[in-house]
Amino acid sequence: MRTINNSAYHIMRWGEALNFATDASLDRYHTPHFSLAVEALAAAYGSQADEVLVHYAPALLRSSLSWLEGIDHLKNVPANQGGAFKRVRIFPERNGRRLRGFRNYSDAIINIDEFYRGVRDEGVLEDIETLERSAQGLTGEARIRRMEYTMRCILAACETKKDFQPSTQSSDFLTLENLRTIDLAPVMLQALIAHKFALTAKALRLRRQDGDEPMAEYLEGWVQELKELIGTMWVDKSDTEGYLSDLDKNGNPTGAYDLTCCYPLFVPGMVPYDRQVKMASTFVNHLARPYGYLISPATTGQQWDGDPDKVDARGNIIEFGDNRGWPGDIMLAGEAFLTAAIEAQKAGRDPEPLIQAAEVALRVVPGIAISLEELKHFKEKLNVVRPAKFVNGGEYGRTEDEEQKGFGLTIAAQRSLAGRDFRHEVANPQDSWRDFAFARVSSGLLVASNERFGRRRRR
Repeated sequence: MRTINNSAYHIMRWGEALNFATDASLDRYHTPHFSLAVEALAAAYGSQADEVLVHYAPALLRSSLSWLEGIDHLKNVPANQGGAFKRVRIFPERNGRRLRGFRNYSDAIINIDEFYRGVRDEGVLEDIETLERSAQGLTGEARIRRMEYTMRCILAACETKKDFQPSTQSSDFLTLENLRTIDLAPVMLQALIAHKFALTAKALRLRRQDGDEPMAEYLEGWVQELKELIGTMWVDKSDTEGYLSDLDKNGNPTGAYDLTCCYPLFVPGMVPYDRQVKMASTFVNHLARPYGYLISPATTGQQWDGDPDKVDARGNIIEFGDNRGWPGDIMLAGEAFLTAAIEAQKAGRDPEPLIQAAEVALRVVPGIAISLEELKHFKEKLNVVRPAKFVNGGEYGRTEDEEQKGFGLTIAAQRSLAGRDFRHEVANPQDSWRDFAFARVSSGLLVASNERFGRRRRR
């Protein structure tokens, strides 16, 4: 609860929880997991759940309004064009309908003319090198504008939980100098904002102060719009597989995906059942490994991509990869598919494919145990094929000598998943550990970055 209260304080003061607890992060907010943590905390309080929601209603509303700041600036964008202002993006009209969504965006002042102003203190050299590569071959004003754009994308990437994930954030799906973060509407972000708006509306209706009812209706209208937007993000791969993918500024799916694309499962009615089943199949067939899920199916060398083993046509390994998994995300994927399975069971639908996808998350528990036994400390990221092997952890250490020893969110994921029986929880949701376990890990996400202040290496 203390971490949730700390985040509520950040929100009331600055509009959103900061990425780490120091004034140095005032230009860098954290991914908006606050409402997930509050909802799980409220559920854990049982009969007092409504009181918990009313207590956090001011912070929920402040956070919701901060994401809508500047929306009036988009009223006059031509129907055949897209546009963005601060965190809100509007897409070109299609079939007589214009949809809006959200992007990661930093308000930091950037002055490329003075080079070191505007870049991140913790990553100056790497940022400058990335900016130089991005503007290679350009001169004059074009060079300055390109470098400012790239820096803005770097800062926006820092606000995502996917710090520098080229496979989803870059135009070439490979290199940092081609980041286009501010031009994207990420699946995870739309789901988190929809969840935030829906829970805020519920809290306002429970609070019943002047103006709460019309504000609740306004936010619920946004939830419906975001559900429509999520529908446009769907990529069908076959009769049995498909996934959600981020949108570019023209409203087209980029075609890339990662583990966080399951977040819409936390919002009731956001993903139809048939698509939930296809998503489960995609995740199990392409991201599942012996000890959990890969972060993504891509190989880029960056810490927020999976970098799986390379295999030949017969499935023989021809090059070992990091097989990178993040226990916090693996746990959340398990809870997302568990949530969908419970809803399917209640609706009289077959929960089995969703349960199978959820159970992959349980594999990370023995993986963490093996890693702890061999490496003698909890790691931020895990090799989900060979957990005894060291894996490049980016700012948490690119070599064993410089690796950070210990990571609280990995401990939280292990404790939250150990001993769980998802099949029993689907059949008997009243016995589910979900609310308690999810409150621990989702609130942990709000403060996970406290541990990383001071070292911000990307590769």
